[in-house]
Amino acid sequence: MDLRKFLRILSGKELKSRLINKYYSNYFNFVSAKDYIEANKENSKIYTLQNNLKVFILNDMKIGGKPALIFKNHKQILKESFFYKNHFKTFCPNTRHALNFKKEIEVDKLTCFARDWNKNYWHFTFEALPIIFAFEKQGYQGKYLVFENKHTKELLKLLNIPDEKILYFQNDTLYKVKECHVTELLESYRRYPEIIKNMRDEILSNIGDSLQDKIYPKNIFIKRIGQRKVKNINKINEILEQNNFETIIPEELSVEEQIKYFYNAKIVISPHGANSTNSIYMQEYSNLIETFGRNYVNPCCLGILGDLKVKYFIMPEYTNFNKEALGKLDLEPFTDYEISPMLLKFYIKQINSETY
Repeated sequence: MDLRKFLRILSGKELKSRLINKYYSNYFNFVSAKDYIEANKENSKIYTLQNNLKVFILNDMKIGGKPALIFKNHKQILKESFFYKNHFKTFCPNTRHALNFKKEIEVDKLTCFARDWNKNYWHFTFEALPIIFAFEKQGYQGKYLVFENKHTKELLKLLNIPDEKILYFQNDTLYKVKECHVTELLESYRRYPEIIKNMRDEILSNIGDSLQDKIYPKNIFIKRIGQRKVKNINKINEILEQNNFETIIPEELSVEEQIKYFYNAKIVISPHGANSTNSIYMQEYSNLIETFGRNYVNPCCLGILGDLKVKYFIMPEYTNFNKEALGKLDLEPFTDYEISPMLLKFYIKQINSETY
């Protein structure tokens, strides 16, 4: 029986997912760059960027898929196609995306930043842009393969990356790369905090005097659109007004203008997500209050903000639970949530009194 017909008669997403993963795990094979070099007896060059980040130079590779896979064939797909070590284990590629393409582009020298989450503003800023910055400081002369979107273009421009070095990724295109520069798999972006800080400083330097080209509010509240929004905004509006907060929607501003708002702020209240990315541009001893839903508390910025001497407050959803309610909890991580007006008021009072 055809696999697709068989799956139609099954019920349950989990069972289908397991069968699909089993089918493709027998068809595709992921290997590390190191194992690939040994298996193919390639005389590959290896060099390092800042923080001893390894880069492998592999000859005559292909890049394509969704997300972009770096491969020789379906049995030699690089684990380094992903940013983190554990991502390739759960990825189940689709043959149409992985191996069949409408067109081909040949490139002499290329490094890929169109990986699993690199389309997202936070992930591109923390996981791709610092490495691109490090490549530039190393004198890399090849091209960068990136997703085409507004924030990616603006961030690359703020780092003065020449247009001719940028290649925008397309799902239906196979990129044949003569010399493919592949960065090693990492555990976390915390592997290179100095690169992030240096990148941040260079962006601020490139913006220059216009960082303070007008009077920006000292207190800002970030209004998130889409998922993971603060639901009880009406209940906290009074607190925001009493403390002279201005509400901004980052999606309505250019990246440069977002950076200026964060740079000039004393207090930023931001829901967790892409909007809190710009906290890396805040000044020393400024304050970030990051809010979270109860189902997903992941203070990604904690480490780097400590390095930048930005004071950081975690504010998870405040809910009273009883045994009956716990059995009915929705554990979906992307749900909207409520925050405690009393706790928010307490945090703001602490910051303004400078007693913490």
